[in-house]
Amino acid sequence: MRRPWSGNVRQLQNVCERAVVLKRVGDSLEPRDFFLDLEIDARASSREPQDTTVSGMERELILRTLRQTRANRTEAARRLGISVRTLRNKLNEYRALGIDVEGILDAAARA
Repeated sequence: MRRPWSGNVRQLQNVCERAVVLKRVGDSLEPRDFFLDLEIDARASSREPQDTTVSGMERELILRTLRQTRANRTEAARRLGISVRTLRNKLNEYRALGIDVEGILDAAARA
């Protein structure tokens, strides 16, 4: 509540919903669960348009979750509420789009 918000109400609602979805059952939400420092500050200072399509947001969420789990696909799939097979298929889609999935996974595993 003390943090300034540079987005609109819809963006705030999306951030809150994502935090709730990604949190484990029974755990309390903490400020870091909202990705505020990683996402909102970067977008507010960026002059480039962001991909706000559903598929773009899905891709961002999947890749961010893989980074958070240090490229542990099983844990990432569990947090996302999808099967490992679905996650694998999504990563193959991203590769076909020219996204450096291996680079992202390697960097996440080393973090």
